[in-house]
Amino acid sequence: MLGEKSLSALGILDSQLGTGADRRVRHIDSLTGFDVFVTDADGDVVDDLRLAHDAGIPCVVPGEIEDPPPDSIVGANARSGLAHALAEQEIRRVGVPLEVSIGWTTEGQELRRGTAIAFPDPIGSLWARRAPSLVHPTFVAPVPGEWAGLSVRVTSASRAGVSTKLVGVADLAIHLDAIALAAAAATAADPGYPADVHQPWWSDAYLAKAIEMGLTVATHTAQDT
Repeated sequence: MLGEKSLSALGILDSQLGTGADRRVRHIDSLTGFDVFVTDADGDVVDDLRLAHDAGIPCVVPGEIEDPPPDSIVGANARSGLAHALAEQEIRRVGVPLEVSIGWTTEGQELRRGTAIAFPDPIGSLWARRAPSLVHPTFVAPVPGEWAGLSVRVTSASRAGVSTKLVGVADLAIHLDAIALAAAAATAADPGYPADVHQPWWSDAYLAKAIEMGLTVATHTAQDT
């Protein structure tokens, strides 16, 4: 968040955390005067949502929540957020795709069989298992270590024939999740952000902000004429 050019102040509600040397960071006991409340909590965030709602500002959380309250953005993580944002960008580019699939990595031992999913180096291709999804077919590939990857495959047809575009990301897992959360917070702070957009990837501005914050995307297109 400190790398965001538009950031004027970052208030920390947890008094046990240090503020560092940046003068924009300070401890606070109220959300008055702030534009967005963001938390990286993975557990129960009901109190956080209520606190933001009472302050009249959006709350950004990394986890998924059913029936999120107004002015809240959920799923601001690399998988639910960035992976789907990459997919939606390609879908908008081609119009009506023939096929869309999404893959991402998770911490664990590599599988010996499954569906092959290609990620950028240094991750490479991995075996993945099918995961539940309400949007596009999704595959999860366990991999040990500190690296994480996202992979989107979009097949479309045109007068030139059928083409398949692969879009991928490989980065340190902690950095990827940080970008996913920070980009959602910066996007939500924009006065022009729609109040009823609960998933960050519903807005074009989210992926643009993530790239501005350092997300590096690799692409490859295969043409079958």
